[in-house]
Amino acid sequence: MPGMKVKKISILSIFMVTVLPLGSVAWGQKKVSYDGYVSSGLEYLHRKVYGEGYYKGKLKFKIDLSKDLRGVLDFRGKSADREIELKGAYVRFSYVPHLRVKVGQIKKRFGLEELIAKEKLSTIQESLINRYLAPFGYVVRGLGIELSRVYKKKNPYSFNLGIFYNESHQSFLLGRVARYNLWGFYQIGVDGIYRRCIDGGNRDFYAFSLDLTRQVKAFHWEGEVFYGQDPVESDYRRLCNKDEEVSFLGVRSLVLHHWDTHRHVIQGVEPLFLFSFLAPDVDTMKAHRLQFLVGLNLYFHPKVRFRINGDLILTNTQYNPDEYAMTQSRAIGELQLRW
Repeated sequence: MPGMKVKKISILSIFMVTVLPLGSVAWGQKKVSYDGYVSSGLEYLHRKVYGEGYYKGKLKFKIDLSKDLRGVLDFRGKSADREIELKGAYVRFSYVPHLRVKVGQIKKRFGLEELIAKEKLSTIQESLINRYLAPFGYVVRGLGIELSRVYKKKNPYSFNLGIFYNESHQSFLLGRVARYNLWGFYQIGVDGIYRRCIDGGNRDFYAFSLDLTRQVKAFHWEGEVFYGQDPVESDYRRLCNKDEEVSFLGVRSLVLHHWDTHRHVIQGVEPLFLFSFLAPDVDTMKAHRLQFLVGLNLYFHPKVRFRINGDLILTNTQYNPDEYAMTQSRAIGELQLRW
């Protein structure tokens, strides 16, 4: 019932803003720290008369039991759900220099957008490709263990290797290797993910990505190419007695430039442009989706910004490739504060 959910929000909110901070003080500031964000905005969808307002937030607690052992609790809440969710919970071990081991409910870091927290993305929402991959389990959180190496200038490379399992009897093997400061690029990375489904017989799926990042002072560019198998459509065709795997192809490119205005109110201006191409089935490339996103970020402080995104998404079909629909297109304005 809606009333029950609101009550849950109230109780858990009181717990988060009173008991946990008090515990932090009692335990000592060196042992418990937290970060997060709050944001509110207005979203207009294509062909909708009225906009829809929303708000959301995050509160992440880091409990350092020692310099090599940390526990993390990640709480999220948004107006659409009317309740607070424990998004992530894990223990991090760092007994070996530059190496980290995470155990618990953690993120599958497949692709550049999953390497950083969502609230730190330049765009308000993830790209078209990232949203497409989410139902496959490629870019969502799961119960698992991950080994990663942190990038250091002395040895300019990083990697992460993770094993995951979920309640749907699906197991995942995920890996990434990245090299820094090579051939004029800040970062060159390769990702791979393997998924095995037990229910209905063993079914194996995979996906790969290659990414390049270039950073020159205030200019930033990143590009990615994705290729892999669509487990949802493949299973559907299997039920229709079509023994074939469906493979997808995606391309994503983001470019932005940040200007410091040195003004009292608006301290920075950051225009950006995102382009994405997605072919859900490489055998019918003429049926695809295109994303053209134009955005502007205005910074009142390094951690306070107002963002505007105009997100045009065009979709066609193999039966009418010359006509595009704008169904998922939208315009969003959002004010965000991070700490």
